[in-house]
Amino acid sequence: MSRASGGAVEPAGSETGQRPLLAFSAWFILSSLVGACGGTTDVGRDADIAPVDAANRDGTSADAGADDADSDSDAAMTDAAKTDGRPTDAALVDGGPRDAGADDDALRDVVFAEARDVDAVPPVVDASSMDVRPPPDAPPVDVVVDTTTGDGGPPPSPCPAPFPDETSGVMMQAFYWDPPAGATSWWKTLEGRACELRKSGITAIWIPPPTKGSSATDMGYGIFDRYDLGQYNQKGAIATRWGTRAELESMIAAMHGAGIRVYADMVMNHMMGGTNETWSGTTAPTSFDFSARLGVDPAHAYVWDHTKFSGCQTCVSTNNCSFRTWMSPQWDFDPTYTSDPNSGTYGSLGMYDGLNGCEIRFTIDANQQELIAWGKWLTDTLKLDGYRIDTGKHIYPPFLSRWFHEVKGTSRFAVTEFYDGNPAHLATVIDLYARQSHLFDFALHFLLQRMSAGNGGFDMRNLRFGSSDDGSRFLEQHPAFAVTFVDNHDTDRDANTRIANFKMLAYTYILTRSSGYPVVFHKDYYEGMLGPAIDKVIAARNAHGFGAVYDSNESDGDFYVSGRAGDATHKGMLVFLNDGGGTSKTLTSSPFPNLPMRDVSGTSTATVTTNAQGGGSFPVPARGHAIWVPN
Repeated sequence: MSRASGGAVEPAGSETGQRPLLAFSAWFILSSLVGACGGTTDVGRDADIAPVDAANRDGTSADAGADDADSDSDAAMTDAAKTDGRPTDAALVDGGPRDAGADDDALRDVVFAEARDVDAVPPVVDASSMDVRPPPDAPPVDVVVDTTTGDGGPPPSPCPAPFPDETSGVMMQAFYWDPPAGATSWWKTLEGRACELRKSGITAIWIPPPTKGSSATDMGYGIFDRYDLGQYNQKGAIATRWGTRAELESMIAAMHGAGIRVYADMVMNHMMGGTNETWSGTTAPTSFDFSARLGVDPAHAYVWDHTKFSGCQTCVSTNNCSFRTWMSPQWDFDPTYTSDPNSGTYGSLGMYDGLNGCEIRFTIDANQQELIAWGKWLTDTLKLDGYRIDTGKHIYPPFLSRWFHEVKGTSRFAVTEFYDGNPAHLATVIDLYARQSHLFDFALHFLLQRMSAGNGGFDMRNLRFGSSDDGSRFLEQHPAFAVTFVDNHDTDRDANTRIANFKMLAYTYILTRSSGYPVVFHKDYYEGMLGPAIDKVIAARNAHGFGAVYDSNESDGDFYVSGRAGDATHKGMLVFLNDGGGTSKTLTSSPFPNLPMRDVSGTSTATVTTNAQGGGSFPVPARGHAIWVPN
């Protein structure tokens, strides 16, 4: 976790406990890697400046009843069409059971303490109700790119830099769907950005599947050969969609040299790109010929054929696909099964086996052993720090739990894509994996998407913990397991799931929370040109996001107000999110009495001096955000 507070905010003027900085110091590694990013680095002077992130985990509700469809089946984006739909906003669910030990009665009005223990984060009392405001006459998005220097906090991180505490940092999804091809491979592009990302506060990257897909342009989700990292001439090319193995290894070395961890996307649900095989009157593309690789390196010669799959999807056209099955029982698990005692549990979570491609049969122990061996090989070969598990909703849970135990162990990070907007479902899945994996917080994503779709008509008080909208509930109740994000390569491609408006409000929300491991989407940061604005928020997080959590009961239909109260060595901050047309928010109180305050988000040059109760009128741009800190 990142910075835990020592308790509730004390009365105005009192001190709060200090959360010590957590960072891994590895002087011998740093000194040997100084040249990795070019130039000269004063390691002795800068090694202790690595930013720590100010957010712990919190959570709220999601689309209850959202269609469990897994967009993680990006793998199907070859010729096979997805067989499940996208989640849409549905009736709100009431949320799942609290973690054991959660204090349901510990309610606080304005301020509650961030807990060190996962299960000890109390809910927050909602403010009085208020009608939703109509959309103001304003542009559709809130962000204006600010390229000024600003005053967001500490000096930029050195490069190379020490690795920070595992999940106190900020992750970047370092790719998006179908980026344009260029003269420079994607791996080389990322390598060239290693230092700038670390200096911006990015502490880990999630990279796309590094393995050979079913074609030269496959994104890696239509996985063909797990042992081809871009060094064998298969499927029309030597390189993968992202580059060669040599470029991949060079990029990872550069990231490690800059103090950035690397998490690889692991596709284990299915395979694609096989050739037809006929047996017992059945024909399906279940034969996988790795002769081009095996002729060079005879290791890893596991045979994938029809005896290793439950079924295979074939497509007449993009939207005309069907499964051909031949096993008995038909799938590893299915909601209709009565023989498997877990099938009822899986069905209640919207899980099902048949998604796309040739579906691997996980009840075959040899298949499990092969994928575990591959996971260990890939980890050792690429020196991986962690994993993103693709299509977790369609993989036999006992296998994933075993894989985490034998491959991930206790020293690496893992986050699973379980595409579901129901926070109660997410809470249940944690235990299916024996609490060995984080989960992407789709519940929170759909809460933020509702804010976006409202385009000024959303009630911003729904962003508070304990509100009637349960979209933040998973983050609130399971902060140590929530990986928060605004958009990803799946949600971004669908108008029904994309966050089109108020994207910087969404980023400010996840980056200034005390809970959750936030992810920045490469497409938003670079192609969407939000990088300068996001950098300022990360800098504020690292410099001021400490101490008790402040969740103002003065939030209203247009303004959500939160923050951190600070500690003995950090000033704390007030965070304002505004989806309306107003340009200031007046507070009657805050944790910052009798203090001059300034905005570090780059939107105001004014100074606001608070009164004895910490109140004041704070400029906030229309349809925008502001972060005010004591001067």
